[in-house]
Amino acid sequence: MVAAERDTSVSALVRRFLLDLASEETETERLKRQERELREHITDFDGSDRPPRDEVSPPREPSVTHILDTNIRASDSRLAGRA
Repeated sequence: MVAAERDTSVSALVRRFLLDLASEETETERLKRQERELREHITDFDGSDRPPRDEVSPPREPSVTHILDTNIRASDSRLAGRA
């Protein structure tokens, strides 16, 4: 029906569709292009004047893994001293 409305063949419509599809940029390509364009607009950036982390955020609590590792090391060293 569309082919008839456009006075063309179905093959020509399929060909046009496939060419358009192949020429479209992928999501990754689009994001890379947008990143390049954005970076071109950044002309005056200097990260060296940032304050130290401890001045802008409170210290983080130790993780459970860190606490367990510390306790295991302490136990290992106590056991090694007994041998």
